[in-house]
Amino acid sequence: MKIAYDHQVFSFQKTGGISRYFSNLIQYFNTTKKAEVALFLKYSNNLYLKELEAPFKATTFLRSLDFKGKKMIIERANRIHSVQQIKKGDFDVFHPTYYNTYFQKHVKKPTILTVHDMTHERFPELFSKNNDFTLRFKEKAITKADHLIAISENTKKDIMKFYNVSEKKISVIYHGIEKSYIGQKVESLPVKYFLFVGDRGGYKNFDVVIKALSILKNSSCFLVCTGRPFSNREIEKMKKLGVFKQVRHCFVNDFQLNYLY
Repeated sequence: MKIAYDHQVFSFQKTGGISRYFSNLIQYFNTTKKAEVALFLKYSNNLYLKELEAPFKATTFLRSLDFKGKKMIIERANRIHSVQQIKKGDFDVFHPTYYNTYFQKHVKKPTILTVHDMTHERFPELFSKNNDFTLRFKEKAITKADHLIAISENTKKDIMKFYNVSEKKISVIYHGIEKSYIGQKVESLPVKYFLFVGDRGGYKNFDVVIKALSILKNSSCFLVCTGRPFSNREIEKMKKLGVFKQVRHCFVNDFQLNYLY
């Protein structure tokens, strides 16, 4: 069996849970030879792809230069390439990596879609109606797919509730962990800490977390964050709440992240 993955998440994510999920799937199938894999992608600055072997590596696109419209250029070039490969039909199952439905009129093979959560549907007030591109395509992607993967029983229930999808169409497949769970020590950690991993924007509730830390009024309790460095706005917010000295930032590799957990 040959599984084809498209470009979508790798076009707009440098790092992130969804691109890690798909890069791990590709790596697993390629290593175990339990399925043949194709990745319809030309350009990407995703860090996880760097760990994959050819032919799954992508050409980086102006990685050190950021400008408005950069991701759109990458997406458009990758979409053209994806459509070309989809039309060839040299695969048995198509597994898009996000919800844009550009592919539907071209795919003649079964389509599998992974639904990671239903946050947009459950909490619409947290997203701009004009700029919520996820919801714009998501319903069509879910209802038109031949089968769905939900990452939890709760997500399965939400899919059935919001989109009236038959239970028979959904399989729950939980996220796994690496077989080799190695930890690499991180120096100068506080004795007691909460761990905040990944992006801190929008509905990730970072502002709520630091406010909660300020309410605790316990100087021996710390917050350790990974991911991108703190913005000036975040630093000012922490200083205003009086918790700046209780928050640590660590830029870590996977082994160090295991240690933090």
